[in-house]
Amino acid sequence: MKQSRRQFVGQCATVASTSAVSAMVGRIPAEATQNQPLRNWAGNYQYSTTGLTSATSLAQVQDFVRKQAFASQLISSGCRYAVCAGIDCSAWHDAFDLAWVQQHLNDSEEKKDAEHVMTTWHEGDSIDDVAFFFVYNTNFDEYDFRQFLVLHLGDSPVRHDVDAAVRRNALGEVAA
Repeated sequence: MKQSRRQFVGQCATVASTSAVSAMVGRIPAEATQNQPLRNWAGNYQYSTTGLTSATSLAQVQDFVRKQAFASQLISSGCRYAVCAGIDCSAWHDAFDLAWVQQHLNDSEEKKDAEHVMTTWHEGDSIDDVAFFFVYNTNFDEYDFRQFLVLHLGDSPVRHDVDAAVRRNALGEVAA
C-alpha cells in the first residue's frame, strides 16, 4: 500500500493523540507508559513513546481540553503549521494534533490531504533555533508560507526576543 507523507503523518498523529488522551484519562496504566511497547485496541499494531503522561488532577484535564479547543479554532481559521515552543510546548503540540484528528476523523482522504496541519514542538531549543526553523523549515507540499503569525500566550520577558529573532530570519538579517 502506497501512502503519501501526509497520510502517514496523519495516521501517526491519530495514534499519538489517542495515546495521549487515553493516558490522561487513566485508561493506560502508569506502568504501561514506562518504555514498554504498547498495542492498539485491536492488538495488531505495536508502538511506543516516552511522551505519555497521566493527568493527576481534573484541572490538568481541563487545561488540555482548553488547549485543544484553542488549537481547533486556529486550525478552522486556516492554520496549516503549528510550531510550538516554550512552556508546555509538547502539550500544545498534542492539542493541535488531536484537534486536527477530531475535525477530520470522518473526512475523505482528499479533504484530509488538502487541510493537513503539520506540527512540531521545540522543548529546550534556543530562541534563534526555533525562529530559524519557523521561517525556513515550515513549507511543505504546496504550502510556501510568506506570512507568519507569532502568537504569545501569557506574558514572558523573552517575547520581544522571540519577535526580533523571527523578524531577523524573515528579513534575511540573521546574525553570524
